[in-house]
Amino acid sequence: MKKLVLGSLLLAALVSQTTGCIITSDDDGSVELASIDAHWSFHNVNPDGTSLSPANPCPSGVDTVTLHTQGVDARGALIGPPIEDRFDCVDMKHFSAPLEPGLYEASLSVSGSGGLYATSISAIVDITDVDKIFTAKIVENGGYFELGWDLRRGTSSTPITCADLIAGKDRIGITATLVTNTSIFVPDDFDCELGEVFSTFTSPVAKGTYDVAIEPVDSAGAAVGPSVVLQDKVMSDRNSITNLGVVTLSFP
Repeated sequence: MKKLVLGSLLLAALVSQTTGCIITSDDDGSVELASIDAHWSFHNVNPDGTSLSPANPCPSGVDTVTLHTQGVDARGALIGPPIEDRFDCVDMKHFSAPLEPGLYEASLSVSGSGGLYATSISAIVDITDVDKIFTAKIVENGGYFELGWDLRRGTSSTPITCADLIAGKDRIGITATLVTNTSIFVPDDFDCELGEVFSTFTSPVAKGTYDVAIEPVDSAGAAVGPSVVLQDKVMSDRNSITNLGVVTLSFP
């Protein structure tokens, strides 16, 4: 599963707070358990390439949504056994089975008589103190590009960090602009630090072939280093993920 880091326009998966915990009892006294409230919906990328349609019904032949959860430790490593909860697709939301409070990686898979239809991007859900909602929007006619970046300085290619670039400035960001051969532009703006450690994801894009331009910018949107263009990157459908890898950005 893919670890989610939210970009500024990313609509694929969101985590928010909900109410309620489950109290059980055993021989040692009360034990407070928690739950993840999973929500799912299906959408198409609109013809403008920058927004999603209103929610669609479950796709034909799709009847089951499975919530996948697994514990995560403080370092981000998966711990404990994976857990699966299966729901009827038409319900569009459901609570997980009771879980011990803590951090979990969560994702949804969608399936039916024809097998697996789609898998959501995953998110880290913190139910240590309160139950949370995990929302997945499945893009039927497209998916997401995944990328990270590696920052280098000068001809020696010395590694640098986003903090090095930010010195004396209020913000450094990374833009990723997707361009199709029909001149549809899909801009994304990320905090620089996001792609240093984890992969991050673009906004949803329709199935097609794209040139992806990655450029470092300041808070006013002015370039602070050269851009890198990745050509002819193919996006499929059914919430697919196209991994662009780690992009090296070089600075004077």
